[in-house]
Amino acid sequence: MVNRVYSEKRKEFSSAAASLKEDIRSFLGIEGLTNLRIINRYDVELIDRELFLSCIPNVAQCISLIAACSRPIVKSAVIYMLYGELTEENIEAIKHYIINPVDSREAELGLPETLILPSEDVKDVETVNISGRSSVELIKQYGLAMDEADMDMLKAYFADENREPTLTEIRVIDTYWSDH
Repeated sequence: MVNRVYSEKRKEFSSAAASLKEDIRSFLGIEGLTNLRIINRYDVELIDRELFLSCIPNVAQCISLIAACSRPIVKSAVIYMLYGELTEENIEAIKHYIINPVDSREAELGLPETLILPSEDVKDVETVNISGRSSVELIKQYGLAMDEADMDMLKAYFADENREPTLTEIRVIDTYWSDH
């Protein structure tokens, strides 16, 4: 079962919300934004409800320390409450300004059934047969920066390991050994 709790700083301590509101008004020119609140949301799974409720006055991320239990799954999100006369275009501009697509995404508002992400079947990793091939041929075929002596060393290493390398292993080693 997924448990959820919301947390918001008191108005007198919510300087981040006030600053963000002013940034949006000045940088984006959205004068219709009259107020902004920032609320942190925590979803927690793999602990019982009683433990969850006892942790609410503390910090959701510290549940495993408080209970000395196995690590629960904790997901967090930031909710931005926007007030004022805003158009759909204003809201989209604000989302674009707030959400960094490199490390964030827009979260669903509903409570999920589980926080456990489905895992994909791991596929066998393809290996490269280097043991019976010339070093010059391998360097040319894969466009490697290493020289023949480096490839000979790589072949000897994997022969000692009794296995063939993956192309990823070869490319990582090639990158680390290159002089650029």
